[in-house]
Amino acid sequence: MPINRTEISFDSSLPFSGHHASERFRATSSLYRSIETQVKQLNWHLNRLRSMGGPEVLHRLVEQTKRLGSQQRSYDWADFDCGNIKLPRLPITAEKPEQPQGLQDTWRQTWTMAKSRSFEFFDVKWPDDAGADIWHVDPVSGKCWPSDIYCFRIPYRNNTQMGDVKYVWELNRLQFLQPVAALSALTNDPEPAKFCLGVLDEWIESNPPFQGINWVSGIELALRTISILTVLSFIDPKLISSDRRSRLSACLKAHGFWLMRYPSRFSSANNHLIAEAAALYALGTCWPELEEASHYAQYGQQVLSEQVGQQIHVDGVGAEQSPSYTSLTLEWYLLCLWIGEQSGAPFGVHVRDQLGKAGHHLRWLMDTGGHVPAIGDDDECSVFASPQDKGRNYVSSVLASLSAFLDDPAIAPPVVRPHIRDLLFGQAAPNEHFLEGARTFASGGYTVFRKTMRSKKVLLVLDHGPLGHLSIAAHGHADALSIWLHIDDQPVFVDAGTYLYHSGGACRDYFRSTKAHNTVAIGEANSSKITGAFNWGCRAKCQIVTPLKQEEGTWSIAVSHDGYEDDFRVQHQREIRFHCEGKIEIFDRLIGNTANLPSAHAGLLLHPDLTVTDTDGVIDVCHPMGKMLSVSTTDKQTPLQIESALDERPPQFSGTFGSKEPTCRLALEINHETQNGAERTAGMIFQV
Repeated sequence: MPINRTEISFDSSLPFSGHHASERFRATSSLYRSIETQVKQLNWHLNRLRSMGGPEVLHRLVEQTKRLGSQQRSYDWADFDCGNIKLPRLPITAEKPEQPQGLQDTWRQTWTMAKSRSFEFFDVKWPDDAGADIWHVDPVSGKCWPSDIYCFRIPYRNNTQMGDVKYVWELNRLQFLQPVAALSALTNDPEPAKFCLGVLDEWIESNPPFQGINWVSGIELALRTISILTVLSFIDPKLISSDRRSRLSACLKAHGFWLMRYPSRFSSANNHLIAEAAALYALGTCWPELEEASHYAQYGQQVLSEQVGQQIHVDGVGAEQSPSYTSLTLEWYLLCLWIGEQSGAPFGVHVRDQLGKAGHHLRWLMDTGGHVPAIGDDDECSVFASPQDKGRNYVSSVLASLSAFLDDPAIAPPVVRPHIRDLLFGQAAPNEHFLEGARTFASGGYTVFRKTMRSKKVLLVLDHGPLGHLSIAAHGHADALSIWLHIDDQPVFVDAGTYLYHSGGACRDYFRSTKAHNTVAIGEANSSKITGAFNWGCRAKCQIVTPLKQEEGTWSIAVSHDGYEDDFRVQHQREIRFHCEGKIEIFDRLIGNTANLPSAHAGLLLHPDLTVTDTDGVIDVCHPMGKMLSVSTTDKQTPLQIESALDERPPQFSGTFGSKEPTCRLALEINHETQNGAERTAGMIFQV
């Protein structure tokens, strides 16, 4: 796709001086798009304000004052001159680390891709003729984000003129340099190292301090900081000239300054806060020559130590209600705990213990292939990048590193893939043992059933937890009382996925909606109210009605949520009976004034690899390798309906960020009503 090298303008003044109608039309269209963006920005701020308390409002006002003050000052790299001081390095041992087996060819492929500028992320190819614009180009639209505008003046949220901002940020994390630098160290070849240094020079030249899209997000600065630290740790310092050392030190110092100046607090204190604190801790601990080093290290360690109990529930469930974001938090903590131990300043035991609990929870969610159900948001973010990480492998990859670092074989995944992290934390041996039984994680709100049924390894997860973390629950989905089912290594009933963040629009809402999850939806209503791409209004509250119990080879639990009370004056209650002989029963009840209730359905979203056939009311769910299970209803008068996607309409499934494909959904009407109109019920039976 050819690049539009004219950076898109976000100013309200637009050129209406053209003589041709087409020019006036383009200008008018641009004006409308600009107004639309500004309106969406205003709505975003209003919705965000509604979720803030008084202290946060005051914090945001102070932060905005600081931003305006920074805008008035013209920064350049000279403002961050450190002199000719020694550059930071991660505390990798002096001996050459053992190469993770099988990675060198992959790393060479990454180097070849980078040298030819043939970048591809999220299945989207970057234009190979971008030149210096490569750091600002959106590969979807071909347009360039501003590079000479103060970063906080760029409205990247809900921008209809550009693609999702995550695309441009993905390249600017510079994570593709990590394996190239490691290749140089492990092969004693200086050429990959020289290439990395050249790329860093180009990035510094193209991204002056605090100008452009690449300085607006703290987590992006944090990820880039770790990439630069990793590169410097694998490169022979003799290859770095005095001038280049000054440029690199100024770049890192500017990153630290901006991270420290604008921390994510209050409703933003999720994985963003952890990333920022971890990057500052790593920078301060690994760079004692920096004037601010001790302050950064102390701040980072304090935040990480205090936050571990906020980010991870006491039972090990990640507070953001997303296994991928829990793994991202774990990866940040792993890096910092390793740095602390190597530098002789370890973190408290409570931090290690909490990470271990998170590891055991993720291991309970894991199927035979080392994959966990996709719950909540997943944008494929990682601290250390490797092609093996992408898609379904990220959680098991982090879990393998955690197992090696904590020396806890029980949490190792059943499949262990080599990774660049192995050079730091070591490599765990795979643990192929399939856990069996049932367990409730009460604080985080999940019950997990695991059993071998008719020689198939069955994993069923029930959600009865909070929507997400903090007042905006940014990465949660309206999935109260939803289920996820894996059989062996095959997802069967799935979360619809994420698709896009900032540019997703109506699709973003759909992929987070109740109807896109395996629970009961009433009409088009959601169990929790969506008020923005990362914002929520009223939230469903779940509770356990009857705790998990086992009787005569059957596990059962009953749970409920109140998300429909305001709109419909009903509660949704769900009971699951997990029979050891291969049968699973799900009973749904809508309790309250159901006489005039709109249409309500229990839905099951199928993975697109599967097909379904209806034989006299029994739905056979099949994989190309054979039948997975049958689904029927407890009331033969109310059969399951099969809903198939038409064109771009739901049901849709997003397996990776930025992608979507049609799938099908099974729907059962909740229509069996009691005589007094106080309850509607329906039931489904899964036969493995």
